Amino acid sequence: MAFIPQRLWLVGALTGVVSGMLGVGGGLVLGPALLLWGMPLRRATGTAMALIPFVAAIAVMAELLLEPQNIDFGLATAIFVG
Repeated sequence: MAFIPQRLWLVGALTGVVSGMLGVGGGLVLGPALLLWGMPLRRATGTAMALIPFVAAIAVMAELLLEPQNIDFGLATAIFVG
């Protein structure tokens, strides 16, 4: 099966739905989905890892809008620096 980049939106949508329904991280679904789609192992792993900062940024923005008191910026900064 050849990897078809034009249909990646399908992999992303499927990953989002399954991850949301199961309450797991997207990488748990995305990596294997990309492998099944025909992407080589190293590229699938790297792609899944490259999405982590973007997903984390969206999660922080959502938390800032909905429940900003749940974020401990001092602790987050210390962990980030470490």
